[in-house]
Order: sequence, then structure tokens, then C-alpha cells
Amino acid sequence: MAAPLLQGALIDSSNFVEGASLVDLGYATLSASGTFHIETTYGYSGVGVGTGLATDLPREIQGGELITITFLTPVYINFIDLSLLYTGAPDPNFGPAGDETNEIADIKGYGAVNVFGTLQPTGPMTATWTGPGSVTNLAPAIVDSAGAWRINNPFGAALITSIEFNVVTKGPPDVTHPVRDSDYALVGVDFSEIPEPTTMVLAGLGLAAMGASRRWRKTHL
Repeated sequence: MAAPLLQGALIDSSNFVEGASLVDLGYATLSASGTFHIETTYGYSGVGVGTGLATDLPREIQGGELITITFLTPVYINFIDLSLLYTGAPDPNFGPAGDETNEIADIKGYGAVNVFGTLQPTGPMTATWTGPGSVTNLAPAIVDSAGAWRINNPFGAALITSIEFNVVTKGPPDVTHPVRDSDYALVGVDFSEIPEPTTMVLAGLGLAAMGASRRWRKTHL
């Protein structure tokens, strides 16, 4: 069962605040394990986490870092956009970071029913998503490109109250594998609120009134 697209709204980089760790939007709160860092790379404006550590890449979400979106009321998630998620060696088209293994984004949706999934590129324009829905490539995962992906209907029909963005780590670097990180940037989350019962009743009454008016006109004209 697909989630209905109702009152769609988008949370993207414009909603985050550079250097903040918590942003209250009223309808949702945005939080990070460090501070938000916003950067446009290859045409995609993404959000990462800055920790101040020498090994940190603040424009991305890395191992041990977390971005959480918590909604005021349960919502349907229509799609999630990510960037800077690349394949690794031996693929000759591996990303500009020179990652030696395919990067894996770990995304968890919490609600009455929890739905978890991982997104892993398998080629320049292909990827696997272990949750419901499907994946679309927005920009190839190759050198000098954004490695951008859209996860459509990532949690199915589940109503979601919060989303956590993390990574699946591949183990610490060693002499043989000096670059083994998984990292990416959050580009956007499109969601749909559920109309309140009162709104749905009023909408139904309005439609009923329109129908009655049309029937009256047909009868009396």
C-alpha cells in the first residue's frame, strides 16, 4: 500500500542553520550529534555534521555522526535525497574521496512501526535500498559528479515521527586500506502531513454541498 501524497512539504538545506546543533521549525526539529555544516557540491546543497576533529569532513555525515529529524505529528515520507554517496574501488569510477569500499547510508524511520534501510551504490547509476520503495539516481556516482540519489517512498505506508541519518562503517583504516569511510550529505526530505479529522470532515461536507447544489440546479433549471 503506497502512502498518499497529502500536503507535501520539503525539508532541505535552507531549513538548517550553519554551526547550530538544534533547529526548531515548529512542525519539526532538526538535531545533530555535532553542528550542522551546509555546502553545495557539484550543484547539490547538502547538510553534514561538523565535530571539530582533525579527521572530520564536516560537509558529510560520517561514522559516529548523526542527523535526526523529529516531526511534531506523524507524517508520510514521500522521498529522501542524498548526495556524495559513491561506489569504491575496484570500480574505476569511484568518487573523488577515493573510497575503497562502496559507501552505505543507514537510515532509520521511527513511528508506531519502525522501518530501517540502507542505501548502497553498486555502480555509477545503480544502487540498492533494503527498505520499501525504490531508488532513482539523480547524478552519477563518478569523479566530478554529485553521487546523488533519491529514495522514493522509503518507509512505505508507515507513519513516521522521526528519522535518523547515519552510516554503516567499514572498519578502521589500516595500512592496506587507508580510506574505508562511508559518508554522504543529506539533501532533502519530502513529507506529507495527515489532514486533521476536522479538516477532512469539512472537506467532505463541502464536496457533499457541491454535489447537492449541482443536483438542485439540474432539477430546477
